Amino acid sequence: MSIKRVSKGRIKRTTGKSVRSSYELTKMRRQLKRKNRGFSIIRNLADFLHTLEPNQNEILDVMMIRFAIEAVSADRGSLLVMDKSKNKLYYKYTFTYKDGRLDLASHSSKLIGVEYAPGESLAGVSYEGKEILVVKDVEKDERYSTKVDRILRARARSVICIPLMVQEEVVNVIELARYDGGRPFDHDDIETLKIITNFTATTMDRLTLFVWAITDSLTKISNIHYFMKIFESEVKRSKRYNTNFSLILLDIDNFKDVNDTHGHQEGDHALSRLSRILVSCTRDDIDLPARYGGDEFVILLPSTTKTDAKYVAQKILQEVNAENQKPENSAIPFTVSIGISTFPEDGDTSTTLFESADKALYKSKNAGKNTYSTLT
Repeated sequence: MSIKRVSKGRIKRTTGKSVRSSYELTKMRRQLKRKNRGFSIIRNLADFLHTLEPNQNEILDVMMIRFAIEAVSADRGSLLVMDKSKNKLYYKYTFTYKDGRLDLASHSSKLIGVEYAPGESLAGVSYEGKEILVVKDVEKDERYSTKVDRILRARARSVICIPLMVQEEVVNVIELARYDGGRPFDHDDIETLKIITNFTATTMDRLTLFVWAITDSLTKISNIHYFMKIFESEVKRSKRYNTNFSLILLDIDNFKDVNDTHGHQEGDHALSRLSRILVSCTRDDIDLPARYGGDEFVILLPSTTKTDAKYVAQKILQEVNAENQKPENSAIPFTVSIGISTFPEDGDTSTTLFESADKALYKSKNAGKNTYSTLT
């Protein structure tokens, strides 16, 4: 029982009950402050997710783990991704929270080689069981691996692992840690993180469906419908800003003979091999290769002159030839013919540019195939 002096010399007795009430009120205020902080970050995440484009999955991964760290004031947060070729989880991104601020530098390069099979470590158990795991004291849980602690020289005390589910399949695992001296993760943290992961999973699902809708099922590159939408936008953009771009149109030489002689399965294999070559010869997130139809392919090369487009065409021819000469390659060899058109000298509309590229392609056919041509 405490004693407090008040005016006029009277003594006020404060009961244990009022002390407890004051403690509960302070606790409630802290919890409310935490929840408000979490909801504020969730609102920011929701706003961010609405701005994402289909090709920005990497940005989504980075921002998701950063938002999760800040929402629950974790000291460390990681995104673990399954490498299906090895059947092991690896650390794709790892960030730390220090002195009230998020360190923008990723520590993942330090964790190369740290991998967990399903069921191994807390992250592996979370992945395998599709369950949220919360450990208040990892020293009392033999499933916890201290590999990351030793590498980063920071000792975790409380850890939470949450599997990220898309269409009932675990695609990633979020692992958050609080160091010695910090409070353990609790129910409020779990609820906040569940909201974040649900938001993110919904966005991933939406992006997955969108990518599926714009992708050619055989070659796994863009289909012509999506290509034409981007192509029309590039025409408008180039007219507005007075810039140029190039279009490449190509097909496999004597493709009908490949199908007739070796079967359609071998023909499909050739189309898939060519699509991989086109992807390797073009710039990620800038150029757009697509399947036009049958054995024909197109490539949009933004901000590319005819000279630079010729370089890309030559590179494709060289890579196709190199593919055919690989000693371990038992697939049927093939060659391609290429036509190039450039905005605005070969046309200033999508129709005229395609017509010019098509004429250039037939020019390559008439020149003996396995080459590239332009009209100007």
